[in-house]
Amino acid sequence: RGVCEEIVSCNLKGGNLLNVIGAKALKAGDSRIRTVYTSLFKAGTVPYFAMLRSWLKDGRVHDPWAEFCIIEDQPDIEANTSTNTTTPAATSSATSESLNKIDGELWQTKYTMNKGNVLDILESVSNKILSTGKYFHVVNDRYHHKTLKKEKIESEKVSSELVALVCYGEIHESFLEAIREIHKIASAQLLSLLIENYKLVTVLTSMKHYFFLDNSDLFVRLLDLSEESLKRKASEVSLYQLQARLERSIRSSSVNSDDYGDNVFAALLPFNYLQHIQHIHEMSFGSPTLDTSLMPEGNLEKILGMDAFCIDYRVSWPLSIVVSATARTKYQLLFRVLFHYKCIERLLFQSWASSQQTKRLFVGDAFNANFALRSKMLHFIQSLQYYMLYEVLVPAWNSFTENLNNHDTIDEVIE
Repeated sequence: RGVCEEIVSCNLKGGNLLNVIGAKALKAGDSRIRTVYTSLFKAGTVPYFAMLRSWLKDGRVHDPWAEFCIIEDQPDIEANTSTNTTTPAATSSATSESLNKIDGELWQTKYTMNKGNVLDILESVSNKILSTGKYFHVVNDRYHHKTLKKEKIESEKVSSELVALVCYGEIHESFLEAIREIHKIASAQLLSLLIENYKLVTVLTSMKHYFFLDNSDLFVRLLDLSEESLKRKASEVSLYQLQARLERSIRSSSVNSDDYGDNVFAALLPFNYLQHIQHIHEMSFGSPTLDTSLMPEGNLEKILGMDAFCIDYRVSWPLSIVVSATARTKYQLLFRVLFHYKCIERLLFQSWASSQQTKRLFVGDAFNANFALRSKMLHFIQSLQYYMLYEVLVPAWNSFTENLNNHDTIDEVIE
C-alpha cells in the first residue's frame, strides 16, 4: 500500500517507476516480498525493453505514454531538408538560419535523453544508447538501407543477443557490453556512409581551399572586383553583388574545377574578427555549441565591409553531423584572420606602388626611413601568413586527414 501511495503521489511512471520497484526489491528483507517486487520489475521491463530494442535497431521511438528514456520532440530532419528549396542565389542570412537549424535544433534536440526514465542498470551506457539510436536513425533511413544491408544484418544479430539476455532477466555486464557493441557498429556504419556515399573527405578538402586561402588567386580576384565597395560601411555593401563577384572569382580562379564550389557563399557579420575570437573563447568555457545568434551585438553601420566580410559553406545532411555549425564557425574565424592579413599585405603593396611617384621629386633620402619601415612590415606580414598556413594549419590538416582514414567510428571523428 505504501508503494502504491508513493507511485500515485509522485506520479511515477516508466523508467522512474521501475527504478523505485527495483530499489524496493533490493531492500526487501522478506524473500516473499522480494519475489513480488522482482516479478513486478521483470513484468514492467517488458514494454520498456521492447522500446529499447526498437531504438537500438532502427533509431525509432514509439512511446505514446512518455515512459521511455528517449524523447522525440522534433520533426524529421530529412523532411525539413527535402522541403528546403533555397537556391544558391538566396541571401546568406536565410541560408545561415537554415544551416544552423539543421545542425543545432534538429540533430541535437530531435532526440534527447530523459534522465528521469533511465533505468539505474543502464545509467553507465545511457549516452551510448542515445547516440546509437540517432546513428541508426540516419543509417536505416529509406535512402540508405540497400547500401548497408550487410552491416545491418550484423547489427540485428547483436540486437538478438541483447533480446535473449533481456527475456531471461539477466541484466549484467554482458548485457551492457552488447549495447556498447551495437554502438560501435552504428558509429562505424554512419562513418562509412558519410565517407563512401557522401564524400566526406572530398567536401572537407573543398572547404580547406576556401577557408585556408590556399588558392589565394581566388581572393586576389575577389578584392580586385570588390575592394572599393568593401571600403564602405558594411550596411552600404550589396550582399547580392558581393555573392555574384565571389561566384565570378571562383569560376576564373584555380578552383574553378571544384565540384563543390557552389556551396561557398558570402556573408557580412556585424562584428569584427577580434569580437569573433572573444566570443569563441567565452563559449569554450560554457555551451558546447557556437550559435551565431548569440554572437556579440554589432552594427553594420559601425564597421567597414572589409571587416565584416566572411564566407560560409553549405553542408548537406547528414554531412552536417561532422561538419556542424560549430566546426564551420571555427573555420570562419580562421578565414577572417587570414583574410585580414591578406588585406594588410595588399595595402602595403599599394603603398609601395604609390611611393614610386616620389622618385620624380628628387627628394634624396627623405623617405628612406618610411620605405624601410614599410619593407619590414611587409616582410613581417608575409612571414606571419606563411607561418600560420604552412607551419600550423597545413600540418594540422594533414594530421587530421591521416587520422580520419585511420578512425573506425564517427565518434572518433567528431571528437
